[in-house]
Formats: sequence, structure tokens, C-alpha cells
Amino acid sequence: MVDTGPSADWARKQVDLGRVPVAVLGIASSHGIEDVVAFGADGGRQAAADDHFALFSVSKPISALTVMRQVEQGKLSLGSTLDAAVPESVPGARTR
Repeated sequence: MVDTGPSADWARKQVDLGRVPVAVLGIASSHGIEDVVAFGADGGRQAAADDHFALFSVSKPISALTVMRQVEQGKLSLGSTLDAAVPESVPGARTR
């Protein structure tokens, strides 16, 4: 269960501070979903682990942030090509 631990504590704190009305935290590993826990209430309704949220393209800003951190650390250049940065991501690509 993830009712406690750093991730659950952080999610619960965001609700407790009023930053978000509800939070649902899912923990997954290479074995699949380990646990899902919900915090808070909205309009008198308690959040549930099976609630759905419209997140849309949440992976794009996370990917951009990851790339920009690598640029900031000097490990990647904005002029780098994908096959040069991650050769295994492009079939038949060669490192430049």
C-alpha cells in the first residue's frame, strides 16, 4: 500500500494545503500496477482510486523538461538529432 511514503505524503499534502481538491496517486513497476490511492473530496464527494482525470498530453511537457535538464547539464545540445542522442530509438541509425 502507498498510504504512506514520500509520494503519498506529497500528494496528500497538496490536497491538505488546498492546492488541488483531490489527488489520485498510482504506483507502478515493471510488474504492473502496485497500488492506487486517492485523497480529498470535491463537491462533497470523496475521491476514489478509480476516478478518471483528463490529463491529455501530459507526457510532452515531462519529456521537454527532461531534455532541457540534459541541455542545462551540458549532456545534450538543442542541435542534437534523435539518432545521435538516443541511437537505439531509431532502427538502423548510426551515431554521429
